[in-house]
Amino acid sequence: MAAGSSSLAAPIRDRTGHVVAAVSIVTHSSPGAGPEQEQAVRVAAQGMSRALGRHRAS
Repeated sequence: MAAGSSSLAAPIRDRTGHVVAAVSIVTHSSPGAGPEQEQAVRVAAQGMSRALGRHRAS
């Protein structure tokens, strides 16, 4: 990662709840953008987990 950047990641779980992958992004660090990006990564991971059969919140 370069100076001035930040990374966010969230686990992707299979139907048994085991972590099988992750989704991540690297962005430029900027004040105030964090919560929206965190939510986007979380929602993406939850959607992929549901596609793998995960039905509980992770």
